[in-house]
Amino acid sequence: VKGDLPTILTFNYSDCPMLCSLQLNGLSAVLPKIAEPVTMPGLSNDKPVAFKIGTQVRIVTIDLEPTEPLEKLAKMKERYIHRLPEAQRAAAAEGWTFLAADTSGNDAAIRRVAESVGFKYVYVQDRAEWAHPAALIFVSSTGIVTRYVYGIEFDPAVMRESIVKAGMSEPATAVGFMNRCYH
Repeated sequence: VKGDLPTILTFNYSDCPMLCSLQLNGLSAVLPKIAEPVTMPGLSNDKPVAFKIGTQVRIVTIDLEPTEPLEKLAKMKERYIHRLPEAQRAAAAEGWTFLAADTSGNDAAIRRVAESVGFKYVYVQDRAEWAHPAALIFVSSTGIVTRYVYGIEFDPAVMRESIVKAGMSEPATAVGFMNRCYH
């Protein structure tokens, strides 16, 4: 994941019976909080900073289910964008990308990205579910993973610090308790 902004990368799928919706609910709940200007000591002469999707950070959600119809993925994106304050929705719709397999049923590209950022997951055939951790992966604009933030609820201060570290390509220790999505 390279570009001009630090990126929050997530791996989820719409029919997940466990953590995916909880994780994305937690992410969409913290986004309005990090968009509020706050002073972060040591940054910008202590001027207030705000982190808005599409302006200071972008989000990329990769669908783990390679057979997911694009219409279903579009509805998933719409659901989480709609959870944001109305004033933030247009920018979030531009700055939060939901990606599907390039060819339905072919998960090679999904696996390549997951492997490149150290995200481990496996399909459990008898349950027809993906077993995976609930993790936000912060990536610098040069494609370097700088932090993993685990969980389903996210502290705004941790999110701000993680975005700053990703913006500076500065690694930071993982945060949170690792939950795994699997029945």
